[in-house]
Amino acid sequence: MSKEVTLRELARIYARGAIDRSSYHKSRAELINGIIEGRIKVKDIEQTAKQGMTASGTEGGELRDDSATEIRPEMPLPATDVERRPADSNKRLLLTFIGIGVAILVILITLMVVLLHNS
Repeated sequence: MSKEVTLRELARIYARGAIDRSSYHKSRAELINGIIEGRIKVKDIEQTAKQGMTASGTEGGELRDDSATEIRPEMPLPATDVERRPADSNKRLLLTFIGIGVAILVILITLMVVLLHNS
């Protein structure tokens, strides 16, 4: 890879499948080491959006004002019947097996007592 290729361009080349994984990793390591050692200069990316405004992700590239957006901490949603967390599912499965095991033990003990009493 030539030293004029940026990390972004290198990633695009790899994503297209033009180079294999080991070549990509080797070239990326060379670029990063060159940047860290100061052999490769990093260009500033020019901002196309106005300060305080960001692209909204729409096809038209509309701008929105992020300074007016209220930031609220995300709260975890309660688990519903349709969507359960894996930990809840594992806990329920464990309790089911324990319950079945206890029921089997009670039945066996009851049978032993009945059989010994009748003999």
